[in-house]
Amino acid sequence: LTSMNIGTCWIGKGFSDRELESYVDLPSDQTCRALIAFGPLSNSEPEVIADPKRKEPREFLVDSKPDELNGSTLKIIDALRRAPSSINSQPWRVLACDEDLHLYIKSRTFLTRKFLEDLSNMNRIDAGIGLSHLKVAGEHLWGKVEIEEVDHPSKKDLEYIATMVK
Repeated sequence: LTSMNIGTCWIGKGFSDRELESYVDLPSDQTCRALIAFGPLSNSEPEVIADPKRKEPREFLVDSKPDELNGSTLKIIDALRRAPSSINSQPWRVLACDEDLHLYIKSRTFLTRKFLEDLSNMNRIDAGIGLSHLKVAGEHLWGKVEIEEVDHPSKKDLEYIATMVK
């Protein structure tokens, strides 16, 4: 969309279903978790955030360090690192095993799950966005890749999402 001069804005669930009813007719068995607003850019150029707040690649890695991985794997993980997430929580964690990248999200504490249920739900959406970033970067750097549920190591305080397989 940006390449077509269309701006976007990710809007998390900071609104009630009742507020949304005047704009969108959702079936009764569905609920809205997030919105994406889009429209023409007010300027001819999109605004570039010079220094977006992002964690370092090492913070996403499980059981390895950046200097232990090859350059293309690090570039793929960097694409994940740049993906948007709700309240910039960046919940993703990656376990690199050979040419498979297992994606996990941080498990939330009981209190976080209880009082910030929307954040836990949004982190699952974040995981899907993260997977798409992994897949696009993986295809660009490795060729054909697939996202699958496979046997994976269980990791304390992490919830397995899926694996990018080369």
